[in-house]
Amino acid sequence: MKITDEAKVSRVLDSISSGSTTCYGYGLSMLDETNQNSFSELDFFVEFGDYTAASLFLQGSDDNSTWYNLTGSEVDLVSGYGYSLGVINIINPQDAYLRLGITRDTATVDGAIAIQHSPKHCPVVQDESVEADHSVVSPSHGTI
Repeated sequence: MKITDEAKVSRVLDSISSGSTTCYGYGLSMLDETNQNSFSELDFFVEFGDYTAASLFLQGSDDNSTWYNLTGSEVDLVSGYGYSLGVINIINPQDAYLRLGITRDTATVDGAIAIQHSPKHCPVVQDESVEADHSVVSPSHGTI
């Protein structure tokens, strides 16, 4: 089984030029599009360009419009110079929707993806931001 059978991948934030604002990814439902499958774990992966300081945090919502900070979810990142990753994970969330928050102090965000996993049922339905889903098993050397 491949990861896209067992996990839902979504692009949640596009690149953001250098600045010192707080930005948010879009809210993710912990149910898939069919509303038949729920996920019990979520990972956010944020790619940074140069930054002097930044922090990641999570917010939860019951309606995808009123958001609350999740206690204990903030993680601070110190200075970095391109190609840095920040990863934040949540297990057994209490909210129907989750989103990523990023507080920046002169930081460039190159983008963020989310991987929702540990579903009740497989396979899962992928987000529309996934353009390709391909698996190669035991390939030999040669031309592509």
